[in-house]
Amino acid sequence: MSFGELLRGLRRSARLTQEELAERAGLSARTVSDLERGVYPTARRDSARSLAGALRLDGPERERFLLVARGGATPAPLPDGLLPGTPITGRDRELDDLAALLNRPDHRLITVIGPGGVGKTRLAYEVARRAAASGVPVAVVPLAGLTEPDLVPSTVARALDERPLLLVLDNFEHLQPAAPAVAGLLAGCPDLTVLATSRGPLHLRAERLVPLEPLAVPPAGTDPAEAARHPACRLFLDRLAAAGVPEPAGLDTVAGLCRDLDGLPLALELAAARVRHLGLATVATRVRAGPAILSHGPADAPDRQRSLEATIGWSHALLSPAEQKAFGRLGVFTDSFCLDAASVFAPEEALVRLIDVGLVRVVPGRSGDRYTMLHTVRAYAIASLTGDERAAAADRHAAWYADLATTAASRLVGAGQGDELHRLDDERNNLWAALRHAIDRPRPADAHRMAAGLWRYWEIRGDLTEARQRIDQVLALPSPDPAVRAEVHKAAGCLARDQADPVPARRHLSTATTLYTALGDDLATGSCLNNLGNVALDEGAVTEAAEHYRRALERIRPAGAEQLIALVQHNLAMAIRFEDPPAALELLLDSLARHRRTADERGVARTAVSVGILQLTAGRPDRAVTHFRSALAAFRELGDRIGMVRAVEGVAASFALAGQTPVAAGLLAAAIRARAELGLPVTADDQSHHLARQATGDPDGPADDLDTAVDRAATREFPAAGHHPGHDAAPLDRQDRP
Repeated sequence: MSFGELLRGLRRSARLTQEELAERAGLSARTVSDLERGVYPTARRDSARSLAGALRLDGPERERFLLVARGGATPAPLPDGLLPGTPITGRDRELDDLAALLNRPDHRLITVIGPGGVGKTRLAYEVARRAAASGVPVAVVPLAGLTEPDLVPSTVARALDERPLLLVLDNFEHLQPAAPAVAGLLAGCPDLTVLATSRGPLHLRAERLVPLEPLAVPPAGTDPAEAARHPACRLFLDRLAAAGVPEPAGLDTVAGLCRDLDGLPLALELAAARVRHLGLATVATRVRAGPAILSHGPADAPDRQRSLEATIGWSHALLSPAEQKAFGRLGVFTDSFCLDAASVFAPEEALVRLIDVGLVRVVPGRSGDRYTMLHTVRAYAIASLTGDERAAAADRHAAWYADLATTAASRLVGAGQGDELHRLDDERNNLWAALRHAIDRPRPADAHRMAAGLWRYWEIRGDLTEARQRIDQVLALPSPDPAVRAEVHKAAGCLARDQADPVPARRHLSTATTLYTALGDDLATGSCLNNLGNVALDEGAVTEAAEHYRRALERIRPAGAEQLIALVQHNLAMAIRFEDPPAALELLLDSLARHRRTADERGVARTAVSVGILQLTAGRPDRAVTHFRSALAAFRELGDRIGMVRAVEGVAASFALAGQTPVAAGLLAAAIRARAELGLPVTADDQSHHLARQATGDPDGPADDLDTAVDRAATREFPAAGHHPGHDAAPLDRQDRP
């Protein structure tokens, strides 16, 4: 191979035109053209170095390039199968990382692992092709056609006749018993480096694993033009163009399809091929039903790569019957799952095996490592079960998540609530799926336990509308446990109150109060009375509200329930704040101290908002904003979006009272937008909202999203302190005491 041929091959691998390479290297396009055509068989030293830099060559690859540029030994010819094929998309970082590893003498066995169809072979072949083009002797051994591990040594031995420095062993996963032969090969050939591809590790001591992930997909809501630049969308659009299909107008549909296919390159290529016959919308719809539509791959592709079902089936065939059943049962999870949940369906050894053959992946979660399947793999898993097996797996899934919900209920209040919220965030999609199954099956006990245990989580995360719909469905089922039934009625009442729907709120809370009173549960009865007070307070009925709160305290104080006492005292303070501000402040300060003693972060934040409201009433927005911002930081850490809305409104009201109307208007507009998105109406007791609105009027124009508003509310410089019209500030001067 001449220097010109080497230069042309490297340029094309880098996907550069002659003009682009020339510009990067500081040369003329004519010079690059002449070098490639052999007009000049060698290059000047400075030109060769510039070209090497422009091509991003380093290590031995750079040295060999410079050697050939001076007329030294030419690289070996490319092995069969390594001639350039279709361009490789979205793998620049992976190519660079693999090239760097291959240049390190301490990494002589590198295994690229990942699920079927992720592009391991394509990546390894491109790395090998580039190495061969730079002069490294390369041998490639495709192993997919071998069925007996005993044949691996003799097959590899034939490839060693060429004395390669880089040996590619492609598709090793079904030949695991032959792995020790690779270790022996490395011991006997000290100059050899092995690059293997496999759906799982070879489990050798010298092995360096390189996991290959699917291509990045655009998050939901990404601007279509930006989405088209994500690697998964780029590959899909490239393959559409190759099939003669014009770029579709619906790039949002393309982005959704890429997400549904998890960015898996083979799936994207197969889907693109089907668009020519069925159209984008039909393919996007049918993909959600399972991988059957992803077939009819290229005629020159191996059988296992001509349909996605065949690719998944290749891994499935490597499993024992027991492992296949475990795989099918794990398909019941609609999203990632933890080890404890997996153990209900699969022994740990089976889970490890599923990871090793690329059917299950390990992914990070908010509360530790988790396990997941690609959407298409999950569909294959579920389809492998009989109808009765699917129903049984879904029943076990619902029961496990009902247990989780029951445990979570007490952890969502007080110390550790942030960790529990993160744990439930990880399980969010599985929890909804389990509840839907428990309602539809029906499994009344599991459905009631989930509704009773999770309503506070749904409230914090702002899932008010769907939560209310599901709880109504749960209450249409019978319940064998009156205490759990009472808690579900309480949940229905509290969520109705959150959405300013007082009639069902009173009805459900009154029912819950009656049930808990009959059970002799004073704490739960007191909690329901407290929430009846909240409904009254929202409507401006402060006398009725205060009476409910006092009755609640009579029930709960004998038990010394710190958190509940703190909550009810806080609410009583807000009911009497206009009638007796000093007494209200005393109650708030005592509540704040109790919340802090019990490490109730949400309780501290909610009380801080209320202290801020009292400061606004007293005409001290400079002090109020400090409390609102303190609450805002806590709500943001907890992910409490309803709390964030109310804290942003408090900051808006503080700016309004300080004369900063434009700032207040922008924050209020964002809060109004967030309320609409969360289904959170304004009540008579939302004082900060009303104060801000009185000062700014009804906002017009575009509004920031809530996260942007939170950033602005937390960081916008506040005017210097000063007294503003309102109640006398003196009774509130003790607000900094706790």
